[in-house]
Amino acid sequence: MKDIEYEFWIDYIHKIGKKYSASFDTVLDLCCGTGNCLIPMKKYARDLSGIDISLEMLRRAKNKGLERIVNGDVRALPFKKGFTLVYSIFDSLNYLIEEDDLLKVFKEVKRVLIDGGFFIFDMNSIEGVKYIARQKEIVEEDDDIYSVWRYKLSGDVITLYLSVFPKNAKDGDRVDEVHRERGYSIEKVKELLLKAGFRPVVEYECFTNRLARKRSKRILYVARVGP
Repeated sequence: MKDIEYEFWIDYIHKIGKKYSASFDTVLDLCCGTGNCLIPMKKYARDLSGIDISLEMLRRAKNKGLERIVNGDVRALPFKKGFTLVYSIFDSLNYLIEEDDLLKVFKEVKRVLIDGGFFIFDMNSIEGVKYIARQKEIVEEDDDIYSVWRYKLSGDVITLYLSVFPKNAKDGDRVDEVHRERGYSIEKVKELLLKAGFRPVVEYECFTNRLARKRSKRILYVARVGP
């Protein structure tokens, strides 16, 4: 993850948010992970919180001096209404394979947002997961570590088989993980946002000011509560 430009990503979200007069007063980071996106968001948010289901990731976030982070399931947020902005980056929501689960998240986010609050998040489209799957296998070498990334596509769901191990690996040093993401069409995401009570505002090709198209791979969605 060392090549991910989290500060650039957060600056982009801030720029898009301010374009629609979104308030960064009370902000929630959905699926905050190890906190790499919370750190740059601190310069914009007066009050900032994060939530993630992984205790290990949150421990690493704590080691970075981040305190207002909560362990929990985004399908049942342990917060009351009061946030002016909720955001989520790096296709975290694509890990919700079932439409019902994604709808639950949208409903929960809508519940904790104040009237006029914004939800800004990115997701891989169906075209996006297909594009990733075309890479088949990637081998990366970084300092003392090798990583092997193998992709398999089934319908709109991509499975990543990831193996990471030191160059001088001993028995037990290798780590294997399996990640699954579902690609969602713009039409489906907007449909679920509407069902949850949001007013979809706009969809961008992520990191640009261009409106998203059918073949856009990563989409940034901007949705609002209320008129």
